[in-house]
Amino acid sequence: MLIARAAEFQRWASALMVSIENRTLEELDGERWGEPEYNSSLVVNCHRLRCVPLTDFSVGDLRLMIGQGFSLEYLVPLALEHLESNPFVEGGFYPGDLLNSVLGIERKFWEQNSELHRKMLVVVEKAKGQLNVLDEDEIKERVKEKLNSFG
Repeated sequence: MLIARAAEFQRWASALMVSIENRTLEELDGERWGEPEYNSSLVVNCHRLRCVPLTDFSVGDLRLMIGQGFSLEYLVPLALEHLESNPFVEGGFYPGDLLNSVLGIERKFWEQNSELHRKMLVVVEKAKGQLNVLDEDEIKERVKEKLNSFG
């Protein structure tokens, strides 16, 4: 009985994720930001991305929005999909920039989202074992420090 319920839950969660991925952040949270009031590329891009279906988000888009702390409940699951297959996937700046953004999320988020936290712990362990793929020592040390402090 418990296995059947777990399988049913998994099917439900997968269907929910598909329906979420086809929607925009504006549709999901019901907030309309309107036109940006400040004309910087960061502000303009964050406003623009709120109107883009999640299925169209690039790794760089995820890095940008997560780095700003926006809509984490919707974006972190998508980021984890990328990180699970390649912890050092690059979102436009350097290998591991998405990982670095996700590692920067406040502890409170992880405490409130235990399943995502569990998945992130797996990513962290995988990344620790693959640090040698990072070429630049400065980036490697920064990421290593964050990996070791994540918990």
